[in-house]
Amino acid sequence: MKRTLKMTAIAVAIAGATLGMAGPAQAAVCTTLGTVAAWATAGTCTDVDGDMQFTFTGYSGNFGANALTTQLDISEALFGGIQIYNIGFDWNATNYPSGYAGGGGILYSVTSLDPILQAINSSSLDTVVYGGTTGAGTRATKALFDVGADNTAFLTMTSTNGSHDPVSGGEYLFDGRTSINVVDTIDVATSGAYQHMNNTFNISRTRIERKLTQEQ
Repeated sequence: MKRTLKMTAIAVAIAGATLGMAGPAQAAVCTTLGTVAAWATAGTCTDVDGDMQFTFTGYSGNFGANALTTQLDISEALFGGIQIYNIGFDWNATNYPSGYAGGGGILYSVTSLDPILQAINSSSLDTVVYGGTTGAGTRATKALFDVGADNTAFLTMTSTNGSHDPVSGGEYLFDGRTSINVVDTIDVATSGAYQHMNNTFNISRTRIERKLTQEQ
């Protein structure tokens, strides 16, 4: 994927962002927020059991202009001992009867608050759009950056006309990290519109925990 000047500018901004706008004790629980605007106001939120932190960094373009009516769903599921987190953005029919036209993006970080035992090690991107999988004219990207790194993403995913990335399903695996910066960019739709965007992150047990388990 070609990097646009806008994408590069956003990446530079998030690469220098400071994590942990509020300590875990002050952070809201993500499931209580409801909208992107509420997340922006809270700054930082955690999952229900307090071992993952999600920090809002900023947004741009139409995404920011629609923050009050863009629904936010940061949720956690457990499958076979693997924690799966989803950061979902929803443009429901009540507020967006014709869908979201796109434009702009959002910046945030995902951090393990239990770095000795947990690490982020995979991710995926998916969108739901009006117009089906052909001719919808939509494209969204998700770029992952190491904290403190330059503006080169270690992984970039693209959802075109509602496709899942990776196309084969599942997640892209990468070396475990305790914290990552994320840039989601939603292009203006040339036709069709966006209904929903899903960002998933899987959490694995670290080698330290696996070693302790094996020794018991």
